[in-house]
Amino acid sequence: MPLEYFQYLSNPNVGLYIVATDRFILVPEGMSDGKVEFLKRCFEVEEALRIRIRGSKLLGVLSIANSNGVVLPEGG
Repeated sequence: MPLEYFQYLSNPNVGLYIVATDRFILVPEGMSDGKVEFLKRCFEVEEALRIRIRGSKLLGVLSIANSNGVVLPEGG
Protein backbone atom coordinates (compact mmCIF):
# COMPACT_ATOMS: atom_id res chain seq x y z
CA MET A 1 0.00 0.00 0.00
CA PRO A 2 1.60 3.28 -1.07
CA LEU A 3 1.65 6.26 1.26
CA GLU A 4 0.08 9.40 -0.19
CA TYR A 5 0.17 12.93 1.19
CA PHE A 6 -2.83 15.22 0.81
CA GLN A 7 -4.22 18.37 2.33
CA TYR A 8 -7.41 20.31 1.87
CA LEU A 9 -7.87 24.00 2.64
CA SER A 10 -4.22 24.05 3.80
CA ASN A 11 -5.10 21.46 6.47
CA PRO A 12 -3.42 18.03 6.57
CA ASN A 13 -6.23 16.61 8.77
CA VAL A 14 -8.16 15.31 5.79
CA GLY A 15 -10.39 13.10 7.95
CA LEU A 16 -12.23 16.25 8.96
CA TYR A 17 -13.41 16.78 5.39
CA ILE A 18 -13.47 13.39 3.64
CA VAL A 19 -15.37 10.17 4.34
CA ALA A 20 -14.29 7.00 2.52
CA THR A 21 -15.82 3.56 2.18
CA ASP A 22 -14.89 0.64 -0.04
CA ARG A 23 -17.53 1.80 -2.55
CA PHE A 24 -17.48 5.61 -2.56
CA ILE A 25 -16.04 8.75 -1.02
CA LEU A 26 -17.82 11.82 0.29
CA VAL A 27 -16.02 15.07 -0.46
CA PRO A 28 -16.99 18.69 0.20
CA GLU A 29 -18.74 20.71 -2.47
CA GLY A 30 -16.22 22.95 -4.15
CA MET A 31 -13.30 20.50 -4.02
CA SER A 32 -11.42 20.69 -7.31
CA ASP A 33 -11.82 17.96 -9.91
CA GLY A 34 -8.10 17.21 -9.68
CA LYS A 35 -8.24 16.59 -5.93
CA VAL A 36 -11.36 14.44 -6.29
CA GLU A 37 -9.73 12.33 -9.01
CA PHE A 38 -6.60 11.94 -6.85
CA LEU A 39 -8.72 10.70 -3.93
CA LYS A 40 -10.69 8.31 -6.14
CA ARG A 41 -7.41 6.77 -7.30
CA CYS A 42 -6.05 6.57 -3.73
CA PHE A 43 -9.16 4.86 -2.38
CA GLU A 44 -9.73 2.83 -5.55
CA VAL A 45 -13.37 3.87 -5.89
CA GLU A 46 -15.34 5.03 -8.90
CA GLU A 47 -17.86 7.26 -7.17
CA ALA A 48 -17.28 10.52 -5.34
CA LEU A 49 -20.24 12.42 -3.96
CA ARG A 50 -19.84 16.16 -3.46
CA ILE A 51 -21.98 17.26 -0.54
CA ARG A 52 -22.34 19.68 2.37
CA ILE A 53 -23.91 18.77 5.67
CA ARG A 54 -25.89 21.62 7.20
CA GLY A 55 -23.79 24.01 5.14
CA SER A 56 -20.52 22.60 6.48
CA LYS A 57 -17.54 21.06 4.71
CA LEU A 58 -16.68 19.01 7.83
CA LEU A 59 -18.09 15.77 6.44
CA GLY A 60 -15.82 13.54 8.51
CA VAL A 61 -16.99 15.18 11.72
CA LEU A 62 -20.70 15.19 10.90
CA SER A 63 -21.18 11.76 9.29
CA ILE A 64 -20.22 8.13 9.39
CA ALA A 65 -20.38 5.69 6.50
CA ASN A 66 -19.67 2.15 5.43
CA SER A 67 -20.48 0.12 2.33
CA ASN A 68 -24.10 -0.23 3.48
CA GLY A 69 -24.93 3.44 3.92
CA VAL A 70 -24.34 6.82 5.50
CA VAL A 71 -25.58 8.23 8.82
CA LEU A 72 -26.12 12.00 8.93
CA PRO A 73 -27.31 14.33 11.67
CA GLU A 74 -31.05 14.93 11.73
CA GLY A 75 -31.88 17.66 9.25
CA GLY A 76 -28.57 17.06 7.50
